[in-house]
Amino acid sequence: MKFGIRKPNYKARFKARTTGKLKRKMKKAVNPLYGKKGMGFIKNPKKSIKSSIYHRTTVGVPSLLPESRPKRKSAKPPMAAPVRNTSAPQPFIAKYSPKTYNACGILLYIVGGFLALIGVLGFAAGGIVFLILGVLAIVWGRKYRKIFQALTYPAPVLQSPVPYQPAAPVQQVLLPSCTLSVSQFDIHKISTLRQLTDFVAIDTETTGLSPDKDRVIDLAVATIKDRKNIDSYSSLINPHCHIPEEASRVNHIYDMTVAAAPDFAAVAPQLLARISGQIIIGYNVKFDLDFLGYELGRIGLSAIASYIDVLPLSRRAFPGLKNYKLETVALHLGLLNPGSAQDHRALSDAELTVKVFFACVDAIVSAHEKSIADSRERRAQADAERREKYAASPLLDKTFAFTGDFTLGRENIESMAEKVGALTREKVSSKLNYLVVGDTRNLPDWAIERKLNKVDEFISDGNPIEKNNEAQYVQMINSAIETINLQPKEMN
Repeated sequence: MKFGIRKPNYKARFKARTTGKLKRKMKKAVNPLYGKKGMGFIKNPKKSIKSSIYHRTTVGVPSLLPESRPKRKSAKPPMAAPVRNTSAPQPFIAKYSPKTYNACGILLYIVGGFLALIGVLGFAAGGIVFLILGVLAIVWGRKYRKIFQALTYPAPVLQSPVPYQPAAPVQQVLLPSCTLSVSQFDIHKISTLRQLTDFVAIDTETTGLSPDKDRVIDLAVATIKDRKNIDSYSSLINPHCHIPEEASRVNHIYDMTVAAAPDFAAVAPQLLARISGQIIIGYNVKFDLDFLGYELGRIGLSAIASYIDVLPLSRRAFPGLKNYKLETVALHLGLLNPGSAQDHRALSDAELTVKVFFACVDAIVSAHEKSIADSRERRAQADAERREKYAASPLLDKTFAFTGDFTLGRENIESMAEKVGALTREKVSSKLNYLVVGDTRNLPDWAIERKLNKVDEFISDGNPIEKNNEAQYVQMINSAIETINLQPKEMN
């Protein structure tokens, strides 16, 4: 037994001050008893007793020296006292982030289940120790999970004597008709896109990504008529719950920001007056409509509207962008200054969505018109080349239609007409010159009605349409070939 002054151990002092917090957290996650008082005695009773006596019979060198300098004050401002959460296991003070508690809880569940399995399989051979450790790990994991849930979904902060009503279950949400599929409003038609000048644009900011658990904290509706914004409505909304830091970092909306704001029930009449029966546009608008559906369902209201998502329109209009976030597309269009920070508030995002929407429509319509013009130009050039090449053909610009089965094959029959400057048509009309009829025994009634009977009606009305069989058609083609000095063998 030693008495007097301890010999300084600089190696141990350095190790004690450099052990990382992450390492300690990992050890605590694996072993809930890590760092607890009394663990040294359990691990090594002999060493623990000797150390206890040693620390009581000796004194350290630093304790004998006077303080040469005052303790350095931390540069960080003092943190506010941790707030007790009544929904968490008691007594409890949050020391770590919710993610840390969640990860530790899940890890302890896994470790506990594994240890319990070993204990059950080897119960007779001392597995009861593993079983007990597994049960303890599961208990601690359950505690950490409760802490995580309490931090993530805290009890609502009531600002009135009216008790807070929890979210209604999914089956009670009353907004199924507000989310019509895009296919019911055909935005693929260019004529439809041109007519989209009157609509409402919406955007929301929320406390999270789950409409059944999270709440709307900012709402904006912009009414557009003749491509002009005639009315804008926006309002902060008090969700009566804590706004997570992750959400606040994006939209810069905090608990104090919405403390005096109305709840959703107060702004719902303004919302319904603007969106009911209207076409709604938004950027990834299904996200916003899902949240509004849950919010309306909680207060027993509903609305009917159709929607158009601007996100797929931007992909169609501007292919090749690195991503299709609203800010990225707006920067590409020059609607935002490079380097400027987007505030991600509902009203500014809704108004920006309107500008992006019109830019997408203009780009799609312009590309379509250019495609039509290019197609017409190519067809005109091809027709000019064909007329020049087959100028001597008596069948130049004559139109042929075909029905039935042919011994030479349908493709060969049609290609013969093209090689003498004639045109082929799939459907019959009054402008048709020749109908070539093959073997019609295998034709269904509807095919006969569509072509043969239709041509007979045109002929009875005085239209000069001739009906020929396969042999007559081949003879006609060969005659035209001789006229333009082509050899019949080239038709094979």
